[in-house]
Amino acid sequence: MKVPKILIISVDPISTKSATGITISNIFSKWNTNNLAIVYYSDLVDESDNFNFVYKIPKKCFVFDVFKLSFIIKSRSVNNNIPNGVSHSNLFSFKGYLRSFISSIFDFSPIFICRPLDTLIYSFKPDYIYSPLGSARTIKLVTKISNRFNIPIAPHFLDDWPLTLYSGDNNAYIFKLMFKKYFRKLLDKSKFGFCISEDMCSEYNSRYLLNFYPLVNCVKDNYFSDYEFHIDDEIIFTYSGGLHLERWKTLLLFSQALEKITFNNVNVLLNVYCPDNDRLAYATMFDIYRKTKFCSFVSSDEVLGIIKESTILLHVESFDEKFAHFIKFSLSTKLPQYLAAGKPILGLGPANLSSMKFITRTNSGINISSSSPDFVEKAIHDFICDRKSLHAFSQDAYNYSMKYCSTKNVTLNLFDIFNSYYA
Repeated sequence: MKVPKILIISVDPISTKSATGITISNIFSKWNTNNLAIVYYSDLVDESDNFNFVYKIPKKCFVFDVFKLSFIIKSRSVNNNIPNGVSHSNLFSFKGYLRSFISSIFDFSPIFICRPLDTLIYSFKPDYIYSPLGSARTIKLVTKISNRFNIPIAPHFLDDWPLTLYSGDNNAYIFKLMFKKYFRKLLDKSKFGFCISEDMCSEYNSRYLLNFYPLVNCVKDNYFSDYEFHIDDEIIFTYSGGLHLERWKTLLLFSQALEKITFNNVNVLLNVYCPDNDRLAYATMFDIYRKTKFCSFVSSDEVLGIIKESTILLHVESFDEKFAHFIKFSLSTKLPQYLAAGKPILGLGPANLSSMKFITRTNSGINISSSSPDFVEKAIHDFICDRKSLHAFSQDAYNYSMKYCSTKNVTLNLFDIFNSYYA
């Protein structure tokens, strides 16, 4: 089987300090590294090993960056707990407006392909360009390189940002038109694409008239080691992740319900691992709930440890419909990790979200889709008491992850997809 040569183009390189960098690293961890190369332009340090080449595009290649004022511009691709497409101008201040306007202008900066990069790509002769995109700037860069070297593109969409990008800006209309133009050019150069969830694939197949394949965040081998599930006299729920998009409100609903639940000889706790800025913003609201503990945020390398120490893993999403279009098709990158650890999952949030559907479809747990405090309390109580189902959820979660989320099987699937389009 031919191993295609893949040129990865991304904002961030392979890095444990970037969610995108971690995702790319996991997806291609079993690939022949001689057949991989990466081009990026953020200031993060690349941590890849033995790639054919790694190239950071200098700022001078983005024309407008030469004149960039550091206090105004901030990359739209850096999350900072703000989803793609949510405008910085929501601050309703002149500074917020100016930041948003200048940021959008810089997104569409003319780009020059410098001679060293030109030489590297020419020598490498990639079969495909893979990119998680995420911004107009990355789309322009990917399309420019694709046109220059006649390389087909395989875009990967981790959420539905093309629909929401620039949607909140005061100057959205002109930038939205410009974005649509460049996005259409990218799709014209794409033979197929990837989406993070099956629901998104179905939506994108019809929306963009291109074949899209599900590609979730795959899981490293160490997550599958020493699988076991048991319930002691202490049941530990663990939530790991951000509390933005009003997830903190749903988490508060869970904490309130958990506080009312009592068992004889069984202690039930909730440990929350969230970024420090979220902990500082929201932790005090949970002070009255003695069963809830906010812990220091852990790095990606430490997540496995806290998952292994947990009994049940918690995933929450906001019940507020105003956030639905940002997260409807997204699939939390933590969920495949949860499954691989063989832990039951309790979801709390709207049933029509892809993350919640994933939990029920994989039979790895249940989703509580009501925000009624009494209903939530009873559902949590019944979930904890049904020990037979908890063990079944644990086993099914582990089995599904081994089959569909392991790096080995994801790599084999990618081989098949890339080679099926290889001319």
